[in-house]
Parts: sequence; C-alpha cells; structure tokens
Amino acid sequence: MAAVTRNHAIKNTVLEIGGPDGFSQLDVVSAFEQTLGSKMKLHFIPLQVLEEQHRSSDPVQKTFAALMPGYAKADFIEGASSMAERYGITLRSVAQYASKVRNRAAVNEN
Repeated sequence: MAAVTRNHAIKNTVLEIGGPDGFSQLDVVSAFEQTLGSKMKLHFIPLQVLEEQHRSSDPVQKTFAALMPGYAKADFIEGASSMAERYGITLRSVAQYASKVRNRAAVNEN
C-alpha cells in the first residue's frame, strides 16, 4: 500500500482495502492458528455491548463500535483484484501472510 500513497494523482481518493476473498475475523484467526500450529485465546464482545458503546459521547468509542459488527463478518470487496493490479499491489492470501508472520518470528527468535 505504500506505493499507492506515493501516487499523487489519487490524492483524496478512498480505496477499499482487501482481497478478492471475504474473510471474517474468525476465518483469519483460524488461518493463523493452522499456520502457527497453536490455538489463540479469543474474547467475544456481545453485540449489545457494541450497541451501547455506539451510544457513547466519545467519538472514538462510537467509531469502533460502528465498525466492529461489519468487521466481524466476511467482507467481499468487488473489483479487489483489478484495483490491486491497477496500483501495482500484489495480493496475498491470509495463509500466505500468516506464513510470512511465522517466518519473521522465527528469524527474530534466532
């Protein structure tokens, strides 16, 4: 994405970020668990709590509360592949990214 930010022709343009496949948070967690070979501790926040948080006067709390329900669901981004190609971005799968994280962690441990 850094390459896109250097393109001044698209200044003030909103680019929807994501890959061609829709993944929920739990899908991503599952991919990391499989790649890393370990289970992650999960904390679930009830929708009612997010709805209460959305009524907060704090704009940050309100924003996160509004984003979380949509973020928890799989989000397919139409045209992601063509947009990535247009801006010279190489899309990778969640599993590929998880492998990269695992490999970096192994290098840092040594």
